[in-house]
Amino acid sequence: MFGQCCGGLQLLSNKPALGLLRPVIQDVLRNNLIFRTASSNTFSPQSRGTRRPNRHRDERFRALRAIRNVKIDLQDFEFERRRFRDEVTPEEMREKMKKLGLNPTSPWQEKPLYISSTGNTIDPYVPPEGDGKASLISTSGAKQMTDVVKGKGKTMTSMRKIRSFHDDFDPRTWVTEAEEIYIAAHNALAAMDEDQMHRFVTEKCFPEMMHMAQRKTIRWKYLKTLEPPRVLHARHAEIVSKDNMFGQLTVRFHSQQSLAVYDRFGRLIHGNENVAKDVLEYCVFEKHLSNVYGTWRLHTKIIPDWMPRRDTSGRLTYLVQKAKPSESKDKDKGKKEKGKKGDAGMKGAMDRDLMGMQRNRNVGGAAFFTANPQQLGQWFNDIDKDRSGQLCVDELGGALAQGGLVYQPRFVTSLLAMFDHDGSGAASYQEFQQIHMFLQRCQQVYYAVDKDRSGFLDMNEIGAALQQFGFTLDKSPGGSFYTLLLSHDHKKTAKFDLQEFIEMATELTNCKRMFDMFAAGKPTAEFTFDHYVWAHSKC
Repeated sequence: MFGQCCGGLQLLSNKPALGLLRPVIQDVLRNNLIFRTASSNTFSPQSRGTRRPNRHRDERFRALRAIRNVKIDLQDFEFERRRFRDEVTPEEMREKMKKLGLNPTSPWQEKPLYISSTGNTIDPYVPPEGDGKASLISTSGAKQMTDVVKGKGKTMTSMRKIRSFHDDFDPRTWVTEAEEIYIAAHNALAAMDEDQMHRFVTEKCFPEMMHMAQRKTIRWKYLKTLEPPRVLHARHAEIVSKDNMFGQLTVRFHSQQSLAVYDRFGRLIHGNENVAKDVLEYCVFEKHLSNVYGTWRLHTKIIPDWMPRRDTSGRLTYLVQKAKPSESKDKDKGKKEKGKKGDAGMKGAMDRDLMGMQRNRNVGGAAFFTANPQQLGQWFNDIDKDRSGQLCVDELGGALAQGGLVYQPRFVTSLLAMFDHDGSGAASYQEFQQIHMFLQRCQQVYYAVDKDRSGFLDMNEIGAALQQFGFTLDKSPGGSFYTLLLSHDHKKTAKFDLQEFIEMATELTNCKRMFDMFAAGKPTAEFTFDHYVWAHSKC
């Protein structure tokens, strides 16, 4: 038996025979048997050959093969505990940070610090009250002389310091440059050019000049110099170190300028473009003397203590006057009475209010301007209480008020004088008709020129309207045209309603009538119409 088994094993050890017998044995036994023979032993892996290598030899994947295994540095909690207890020495901390690739911290600040200007005025100059010299025998005169003597020595010292940085500096010729800087800075402010502002003003002066400037429109002009500018005061100071030197010069300017400030709606809130005013200012100019590229710039303006304080509320628009308490009470009372009435009474009250609003519109009362001769006669009879057949100044003012035109007695007198042909001082019905026709013409011209239907006329529209009346006035700065507008711009808005336009038309008509009377038989070159309008508006 053993021999037979060994013979069978020898047969099974024969690979070709085993290959032939394996399918036969499986078919016979109908199961998967595992034969523990020599052929089932595990052999070492063999190479697949050059065509099928075991490893990737492509150099493109060398970096990917290198990061198959990633090393993770765990946090050193023990080192953190020691650092929290302040047990880590500086050498250990430096070594740790060097290992982590971090720069060591320093308790000092190494970033450069540049100071381009000072934040205040160095020993500010105190202008004498009224810009004049007091008597030497008075206390104020003696104090003023003492301050001048003390300040002169410091000024000379500062001048020597400035010349140590600039050998050819001469304050008598430098004031021309200061005047140019002053004009350029204010022109940049009017043009809202911030780049030019930084060029001509210091960092202290910039926010002061640009405060709320984005919400305004500024019109500024430097017309002429009344007195040559001169340097009154000089100071210098060291900031942080002796090598960082700043110099300041105070210059007195006496000039003629024009200024107008408009709000964001285009309404005039300060000054006037066509009015020239004399301006006396004390301006401080500063320069960073230690800086090779430093320039003189406008630093601040000195406002004396004796100068009257202006309104510093900083209003940015035109203030509308509030309604009087009596008017509001009357309106509340009228509302309560309307609530107590029935529907019919309410409708009648609303109709009456509507008619009253139509008569009292700011445009001048449509019912008065559109009245026919019959209605105008009825109107005349209602106003003529004493049945004299004439309207005096008070009665004519009442008639205009009912038509929505409320004027002062002085203007009513001027309007009456235009058509009082008999010189009675009162208006007959025929003269009242002429006044009505004149007002009708004013209304027609007013609405014809008001193209945008805003209810107001600006300066250009006023000029066109007056030309339709035959008046061509001088529009140069300070001329008769702008003088006339100033005298009638009661609200200071540079916008004119119908009532103000009627005032101007009436005034010009009277001026023309009086001018023709005075110019009869006299040469017109000596006294022109523009001169007369200017004089009449100034009165």
